[in-house]
Amino acid sequence: MKKILILLAVVGLTFTSCYQDEYEAPSGVIINEAFFATASEEVATSTTDYDITINFSSATANDIILSYTVDGTNMQMTVPAGSTSAVLASVDISATGTVHTAVLNYAASNGENFTIDTNRKKFYVLIPYAANPGNMHFILNWGDSSYDMDLYIINAANGFGTVLDYSWYDFPEEVDFPEIEADGTYYIYTNEYEFTADIPVSLVAIEPDGTNHVFIKTVTKSGDMLSFTKTTDTVTGNVTYSYIEL
Repeated sequence: MKKILILLAVVGLTFTSCYQDEYEAPSGVIINEAFFATASEEVATSTTDYDITINFSSATANDIILSYTVDGTNMQMTVPAGSTSAVLASVDISATGTVHTAVLNYAASNGENFTIDTNRKKFYVLIPYAANPGNMHFILNWGDSSYDMDLYIINAANGFGTVLDYSWYDFPEEVDFPEIEADGTYYIYTNEYEFTADIPVSLVAIEPDGTNHVFIKTVTKSGDMLSFTKTTDTVTGNVTYSYIEL
């Protein structure tokens, strides 16, 4: 059984009318905190495809037009009246570590357009990497291999400090942070080698116990992409990691 990890930016959507005085959801449907069951959910599957699906809190009273992107491709569909869910796209999940991004842009019903809270519209499908005992493992991926990205772990911000690990020539780039390193804050630095462009990238952090975190960003120049802090509990000795996207 392959396990797919769905990571959500948040768990719901908020719609408001663009031109009416009163604010209301599209007739007959509310997409709310029940949009997804949890903020982090594992789905077991033995297939190589995964349906990115949204669920409505009740059956739609009218047709609803959804505009969205999947992996950067613009798409649109009409959800017929009476629907309780809609499949945005079926994506390939055959390769470990694959990340897919779906973003809802707007919904319209009966000629009324509704905006979506920009903090409540994105989720990811990630096939988790296996545990890497003794090390934090970072994997940087980007869509166009003709660009050369470099990846570093550094113990200070803005590229100033000691380089703990680096990767220059691979696609994707992968680096390790040994768990024996001292507690503190460290930085993931990405370098656009001999080019300047806006590059959508995904960075997966695999903790020693196998916990996966995915960070999606458009890199516009060389610089820090992420900071992470290692903390060891002085009583139990348990190690935890926290992250800040930069």
